[in-house]
Amino acid sequence: MEKFHQVESQEDITIAQEKHEIQPVISKEQFIKIAERVVEEIDYGVLESCFAEIQRRSLVATNTLQIKREHVRLIEDGLESKLSWGGHVLAYFDGTNINIEIDGGYESLKSRLDENETFAHAEDKVYSQIFNSIVHEFTHLAGYNMEGYDESGEHVSVNGVSTISLDEKSSRFGEVINEGITELIARNIAVEYAVRTGKLDVHESKHDSYQEECELVEVIVDTLSLGVGVSKELVWNSLVQAYMSGLDITSPEFLENMGETLNSDLFSSVAFARITNLWDAVYNRRSTNIPDLVQKFKELKETLEHEDHAKKETE
Repeated sequence: MEKFHQVESQEDITIAQEKHEIQPVISKEQFIKIAERVVEEIDYGVLESCFAEIQRRSLVATNTLQIKREHVRLIEDGLESKLSWGGHVLAYFDGTNINIEIDGGYESLKSRLDENETFAHAEDKVYSQIFNSIVHEFTHLAGYNMEGYDESGEHVSVNGVSTISLDEKSSRFGEVINEGITELIARNIAVEYAVRTGKLDVHESKHDSYQEECELVEVIVDTLSLGVGVSKELVWNSLVQAYMSGLDITSPEFLENMGETLNSDLFSSVAFARITNLWDAVYNRRSTNIPDLVQKFKELKETLEHEDHAKKETE
C-alpha cells in the first residue's frame, strides 16, 4: 500500500504536507475490513465463558449472558452524529447491541496511528483496539441493565452502577465510576480470553481508554480496603457484584456486604465518614474533575495509612 499521494514536484509535496493531505497508513476501507474481520474472528463462546467466570469469582448469581455475534454490528450513522461535543466514538452499547461506528471509529483510531509505522503494525494495533472496544461494550451488556421508574416516579435507565434520567437526559449519576469499573473488567476479560484462545496479541495494544476513570476506581479500592478493613480483592469483587447485580453502591448495605468484620461502630468512625463524603462526590457529581478526586482519595489513603501505623505502634 502506498502511504502518500503521488505528486509531481517537491513544491507539491510541501503544499500537501502543510495541508495535512498525507494519506493515513490505514484507509477507511481497510479499517472496515479489519473491523469485519475482528467481529467474525471472535470466539463468542469463549468470550461468554470469560464473563461467566468473572461472575463466579464475584459471587454473582449467573445472569443470562448474551455475548453473541448477532449483538455486534457496523453502522455508518449512529451515536457519532448525536455527540454535541464533537468527539469521535469507536463503539458504543445502545441497550441491546454493540455498535461499531465506521466514520467515528475510523477518525478515533486514525489519530492514534503514527504515519511512519508499517501497515502491518498499524493493522495489528487497529485490530486489538477494535477487539478491546467490543469487549468493553460487551461488559456494559453483561452488567445490570434496567429501564423503568424509580421511587420518585422519574423515568430512568440503569447500567451497572450508573443511572441516567430519561426525563432529564443530562442527569447522570455514577457515570465516572461506572466507566472505570467497566474498563477494568473488560481488561481482565481480554487477558483471560487471550490465555484461553492462545491469541496473546489481541490485548497487547496500549490501553488508552478511560485511563483517569480506571485510576480513580483503583485508588477507591485501595482506600476502601484500608478504611473498611478488608482485602482489596474483596472490595473489587464487591464492586463487580454491584455492577453485575444492580446493587446500590451508595447505600450502607453495599459496604456492609464486604465482609463480616464490619460492625455498627465502623459506620460512626471518622475514617468511614471521610470515605463516604468522597464516595458521594464521586457518585453524585456529573461534571467531575477526576484528577482532583484521585488526588483527594490518595490523600485520604495516606492519612488512613498513617493512622493505622500509629494505632499499631500504641498496641
